[in-house]
Amino acid sequence: MQASTPAAWLPLAEALRWVSTGQADGVGLCLPTGMIALDLDGVFTDGVLEDWADELVEKADTYAEKSPSGVGLHILGYHPAERLPGRLTSMPRVEVLTAGRFLTLTGQVLRSGPLRDLSDLVPIPARPQVLSIRRSAQPMEYAALVDRISRGRSGELFQQLHVRGDVSGFPSKSEADLSLCRILSWWCQHDAQLIDAMFRSSALYRANKWDRPISGSETYGELTVRKTML
Repeated sequence: MQASTPAAWLPLAEALRWVSTGQADGVGLCLPTGMIALDLDGVFTDGVLEDWADELVEKADTYAEKSPSGVGLHILGYHPAERLPGRLTSMPRVEVLTAGRFLTLTGQVLRSGPLRDLSDLVPIPARPQVLSIRRSAQPMEYAALVDRISRGRSGELFQQLHVRGDVSGFPSKSEADLSLCRILSWWCQHDAQLIDAMFRSSALYRANKWDRPISGSETYGELTVRKTML
């Protein structure tokens, strides 16, 4: 049974009883909606927490404990956003775990206390202007950008992929997605949020594919956009 399946969940007292009677190895938590965890790997050296991680625990001012590896750290808290990036540019060594993700609890508490809202540490991503354009806030600006790309050196391929959703000539839809993102990356000056917004307005966009987690909390879309930065 999957850990993310509600039917597999137990109240804390019962879960602890299972552990105490040898029916389970430990207690885990499947993050509910509105709750997040910051996962820091390899931040203890000879039992000493790295300075930047120690400062983050102080700023978070919420529950924090060692992870099962013994050299990592989990910081738990609340967040109002439905989706957050798996990694933050301001904290590249911190993975952001959101609703539906599972983590094992150790009880090796570094900082106790009630859970706190972590919006100040994990800002809600600003929606780029083009995303508002896609939602018809300023349709002329979006149309002008599409027109500029269409008249550019890769204009014919852009029209094929972005406008018509035609993947003929590509070995797979994923290859077509990556090709379109590479065109967008050049025109969007490698702005990941802008590339994402533009792709979502394209004929290739498939929500069930683009937003599907494939590695940790990184989605297929995030991975595809990241490949254009390499």
